[in-house]
Amino acid sequence: MKTKRNLIVKILAASAFICEICTATQNFSATKETAKSLKENEILILKSDLAAAKKHGGALQEVNLEERELAKNALKLPFEIYELRLSEDQNTLFGLGDDKGGIVLIDVSEPRTLRLAGIFSFPQHEFDPAYIDIAQSKYGKSLFVADPNFGIYKLDLSDRRDIKISARLEARFVNKIELSSDGRTLFAKDFFSTLTAYDVKDDKFTQLAYFIAPSKADKREYDYACAPHRLSEIKELGDLKLLSENELLLASWVGFYVLDISDMDRYRENALQKNSNILKQVRYIAHPHLEIDKMTLSKDGKRVFSSNWNEFGLYDLGENNTVQSSAYCSGAHLNNFKVIEDLNLAYLGKEISEKGEFPSVDLIDFSNKLDPAPIKRYLFPQSLKGVSVESRGEYLFFSYFTKNGSFISGLDRVALSSAEKSARSAQMQNENLAEKSPEEKGAIWELPYTKNGFRTVDNIIKSPQGYLLLASADDEYQVSLVALNEQGAELWRKKLNMVSAANMPVAAMDSYALLDNQILDAKTKKIIYEFPIKFKEVASFDDKFAAIDENDDLRFYEREKLLWKKKLNIAKSKRPFDGTMTRIAKISESEILLIIEKDGFLKFNAKGEELWHKSVNFARTKEGGASDELVMDQEAQLLKAKDGSIFLLAKFGANIAKLDALGNEIWRKQICGADRGVCDLPDTLNATYKLANYKDGLLLIGANDASEDQTIFLELDLDGNILRENKAKLQDFWLKSAVSTDDGCVLIGGDAHKDDTVIIKIRSTLPLDQQKIKNLNR
Repeated sequence: MKTKRNLIVKILAASAFICEICTATQNFSATKETAKSLKENEILILKSDLAAAKKHGGALQEVNLEERELAKNALKLPFEIYELRLSEDQNTLFGLGDDKGGIVLIDVSEPRTLRLAGIFSFPQHEFDPAYIDIAQSKYGKSLFVADPNFGIYKLDLSDRRDIKISARLEARFVNKIELSSDGRTLFAKDFFSTLTAYDVKDDKFTQLAYFIAPSKADKREYDYACAPHRLSEIKELGDLKLLSENELLLASWVGFYVLDISDMDRYRENALQKNSNILKQVRYIAHPHLEIDKMTLSKDGKRVFSSNWNEFGLYDLGENNTVQSSAYCSGAHLNNFKVIEDLNLAYLGKEISEKGEFPSVDLIDFSNKLDPAPIKRYLFPQSLKGVSVESRGEYLFFSYFTKNGSFISGLDRVALSSAEKSARSAQMQNENLAEKSPEEKGAIWELPYTKNGFRTVDNIIKSPQGYLLLASADDEYQVSLVALNEQGAELWRKKLNMVSAANMPVAAMDSYALLDNQILDAKTKKIIYEFPIKFKEVASFDDKFAAIDENDDLRFYEREKLLWKKKLNIAKSKRPFDGTMTRIAKISESEILLIIEKDGFLKFNAKGEELWHKSVNFARTKEGGASDELVMDQEAQLLKAKDGSIFLLAKFGANIAKLDALGNEIWRKQICGADRGVCDLPDTLNATYKLANYKDGLLLIGANDASEDQTIFLELDLDGNILRENKAKLQDFWLKSAVSTDDGCVLIGGDAHKDDTVIIKIRSTLPLDQQKIKNLNR
């Protein structure tokens, strides 16, 4: 009887266990269906955002989220939150602070009413606070937390009102963790790219294996970081993510490592024998400057989405151990990002910029990998630091810090619509203003140029519509392309994903522009193609362009189509620091090219046929037998004058030569330099010179004199005689570019340091020595 009773009990227990499994399976299936529904809802909403952006020409829509909007569904938090992450079941938001704050769990199962579900506070300590990382268990019963100051915690979430530490490992410097799909193995990476695998199935940490990737930090940096109050200064982060059940992706500073984790049971067996195991490397994908703070993977594991301090990056992992990358520069530090892969969209949570712009959440479109662009920006004027973002269906969740404390808000489409409507109204007013004529806007050259926040105009080039400026702002390391009409009115501007425009080859054709090695379409203002090779010099010819590539080959293109390539036998300099110098210039409308090399000139026609090659010896003997060359270095310039002759300006402007159409020297003079020049500008490394056509058949040389904090402009005739000069007192100005206008004037661009962009117009209607030359902004 007792045996029978035990059998019945076992049967009932088994039935209950089976029911429990069925219930769990049903709940998991229901959760999957809910997540799927939420995702579909979110995709529908984002499709409407894309449609609206397309309708308005892709223009960025800015939306101010005022406190009254955010207060509709807000929850005050006990400490500042730096990052939001949604749980696997989409019902819990994890708010991550630093390790002097803690972690909050917010119940978002009913997103119209946010509820605080749990808090875990770290023990107080004397170290600098450090950012933390988490790894969620599959069914949400536990949470692993990496604290760079004190190690790894395993938290028991069974009772969220009383979160307990169920296990802890002392392992300083651990900053990123990832949990295996079966929940048995935790992978932990430290600041110095050492990856360690731990067995965590029994509420304890047993080391299984490790992998050491090359690190950018040396021993001195390591010792410095180990000192008290130094941990927060470490910048080497990196990340790791599961590629599959069998492979793990580790991002270090020098590339991606794919590691084999298919047989962790073998490592467990060896761990019992106290053996040291090394994780097997499957692939190494090199990238010389891989700076990743956070990363996620595409569904197929072939693309990495990432963020570093101010960039959202995209990396395509190649099959042949190569990686292709592109980036969107946000202009501010990124707290986090959320990718909607199906629509090639991402939300970026940003801090306040160095320029003082409000913290924001940007919605960017990266469908054009070469040219990711923002289509919507949610501004947080009340936030003192930054914003973190998460999305769930029709809801967006924002965490932010104000003078009244730290908050999280959840806003649905209805709550956002009124703010977006008012923002659209303001944008329409701006568009109406943009349609006014240049005279109505007051943006003509003779009036102050519109305030624009730039510190440097690195280049000015002539375009079919007027002019293109390559301008940059020092405080955000961002280059912008600005289009102006002939009167100086701004037509449009576009931020480029480049940190510097110095020495960047640029040319404007009829339907596109070439920037560095990328093609920008004139109609859409999008980067549409990237050449696999770098260019050193370019020149435009209607809708074609000529270029000298990094291998010193001459190429001729019609947009991205290569028409011909010519190998140049360029003589290398005997002075290694000079490198190989080439210059290219458009000589006539019949598309004749002139190339300067170390020993002379080459002339080609548009078919790539060499017309002549002439060696030119500019060396001459000074007193005492020393040689003085007209050096064709990186500062050398070519200019076709209005009489058809060619002028060469070199040796930091100390020498100028006039050449005929066959490259024969007509005359040569030293214009500047105290020893022989007729101008008192020094012939030194501190002087910079630019040459341009001026008036009708004259030349203008602009030159910096750093020792006198002034810029001298010289008016020359075509025989090299100085007619007039103007010593302009331009404080903290450095000459960058000069371009001739159709009416005989010259536009000067430069670096203003402490001021807005310096753009100067040298007029042709007033004698040079009578012009009051100043920054047009002032």
